[in-house]
Amino acid sequence: MFEPDGYSCGIIVNGDRQEWKDKTKPTDAEKIETYDTLFAACGSYKLDSATSIFTYYPEVAWTPAYVGSTQPPPFKLEGNQTDYHDNQRNP
Repeated sequence: MFEPDGYSCGIIVNGDRQEWKDKTKPTDAEKIETYDTLFAACGSYKLDSATSIFTYYPEVAWTPAYVGSTQPPPFKLEGNQTDYHDNQRNP
């Protein structure tokens, strides 16, 4: 979700991932699969429609390595729709 004040928060998961057999006690393999098929981050953003650059500044994320980074994935604006492409990570 994107807010007009320049903040965004989102979570993306692979819809094909398997459910845990025991929902209260996942195996190590199930935990790894969950982590590897998940993207979640919240932070500020800026849009530059002239260059089609959406720059995201994560403040909270699924991995500590993402927090404090600068993420400029490409996007395209068409009318009131934003087409976002992230070819670097595809959960």
